[in-house]
Amino acid sequence: MNLKIIHKLLLGVFVLFLLFSAIVILVGDYLNDPLLSIVIFIVILYVVYYLGIKFFMNE
Repeated sequence: MNLKIIHKLLLGVFVLFLLFSAIVILVGDYLNDPLLSIVIFIVILYVVYYLGIKFFMNE
């Protein structure tokens, strides 16, 4: 039971890291190549959404 809580906590930290990375990529690379940075941002958001649905909604 405790391992499940620790696993969800670590996954939550990883998902927050991915969101932070997506925002940094979007802001940092937007001036150089806006299309590429938006595509990377959408892909990372999709991965975060998938992880959230898969692990946080499954009990």
